[in-house]
Formats: sequence, structure tokens, C-alpha cells
Amino acid sequence: MPHFFKTPISFTAGFRHTSRHVSATSNHCRKLSTTQIQQRNRVRIPITDHCSSLSELNQKWTERLQKHDAVWSERLQELDAMWSKRLQEADSLRLKSTVELEAMRFERSQKQWEENQHLSLKIHDLRDRITTEEESMEQLKQILKIRGAMRNVVDRAKLAEMISPTAGTQEGLDELAKREEFTIILKDEVEARGLTVQRVMASFHRLDSLVAKPLFFDTRSAVVVPYADLTNEERAALVILFKVQEKWPKSFWFREEKSGENDDAPDYEYNYDSD
Repeated sequence: MPHFFKTPISFTAGFRHTSRHVSATSNHCRKLSTTQIQQRNRVRIPITDHCSSLSELNQKWTERLQKHDAVWSERLQELDAMWSKRLQEADSLRLKSTVELEAMRFERSQKQWEENQHLSLKIHDLRDRITTEEESMEQLKQILKIRGAMRNVVDRAKLAEMISPTAGTQEGLDELAKREEFTIILKDEVEARGLTVQRVMASFHRLDSLVAKPLFFDTRSAVVVPYADLTNEERAALVILFKVQEKWPKSFWFREEKSGENDDAPDYEYNYDSD
């Protein structure tokens, strides 16, 4: 037998292990039998009791949820009323701000319109002044150009030995008035214009004082006898003088303005001889 070959210590240890296993097995069987007995002896609760408990629990939670819904509904109504009030206040403020903004815009536009009107009046006044100055400058240019033309006539008459070489502008004009060609043109112009010889000659003898400021005269440009600022006699005296030089060498071209019209529609136009 194998047990007889073991030492006493080993044999004792094996015996102890076997006894422990038997004890554990018996305890497990005892527990199983006790659990089955307890299960057989347990009191069973009827199903109706379970259903009544669930109904009570359901009713309690339903009541709690209803109270909770009522509280939240009341709070939501309060919040809705509060926000409605705030929105109404905001709308009133926005409307007030819009009205004030429109009033400010209207006031600014009114001020801007007044400033624009003021500036427009200033611009209009400046344009009128500029136009007046331009007209004055144009008249001055015409007068000065006539002055240059008169001196040119006198200088060329001196070169042609028609007048005294030492005569001044008006003296030279007076000497030219004594020539036969001047007398013929004088008679024709006086008759054509319905004037008198005495009044035309009175204007002729003061032509130099009429345009007293000297100016360099360009024979290549036209001389305009203006209708404004000159009397009929003065215009006639100038036309007579300028007609006298028409047949001279290097005569200049001149024209007379027409009554009530611009410079482009003269009563008389005279071409100068370029020779």
C-alpha cells in the first residue's frame, strides 16, 4: 500500500487535509438544506397588494407633477408678463428715439439747406461780380484798342506827310479833318445817320480825351466801335476816322456794333488792306 511508504509526518498532514474537506462539504450541504427550508417557509405577498402600492405611488407622482406643472406655469406667466412689459418699454423708448432722431435729422437737413442757400447766394453774387468785371475789362480793352488804332492812324499819316510830324494825337486828328477825303466821308456818314456836321465834329475834336490811355496796337486784329458807352456822334467820328485810313498802306480792319445786338452782328464791317 502506498500509505505505508510515507513518513509519519506526511501521513498526518494528509489526514488533516482529508478531514478539512469532509467538514467543508458537510457545512455546504447543511446550508443548502437550510435555504430550501427557509424558502418553503417564506410568506408570499398577494399581487393585489403590489398593484395597490403601484397605484398609490403613481397617484403621488401624478400629484407632484401636477403641482410642479402649476408652479412652472405660474412662473412662465410671470416671466412672460415681465418680458412683455420690458418689450413695451423698449418699443416706447425706440419710438421716442426714432422721433428724436428724425427731428435731429430734419434740423440738420434744414441747417444744411440754409447753409447751401447762403453759399448759393454767395456764389451767385461772385458770378455776377465776375461777369461785371469781365464786361468792364472787355469795355476797357475795346477803348484801349480804339486808342491804339487812333495813334496808329496819326503815326501813319505822319509817315505819309499828310500831317505835321510833331503833331500830337488830337492835333493830328484835327489836321486830318481838314483834308478833302475826310470832308467827303463826313458828309456821307452824317447824311446816312441823320446827324449834324457840327455835333459830329465836336465829338471828333475830343476823341483823344475819350480814350486817353495809350495802348500798343496790333494791326492784325479788328477794332470794334462799341454801341454802348458812346454817343451817336462819337461813333460817327470814329467810323469817319477809320474809313479815312482804309485806302492807306497797311490799313487795319474795323467794325461797328449794331444797336441792341452782340458783337457778332455789326451794322458796318470794313476789311483792311493787307498791302
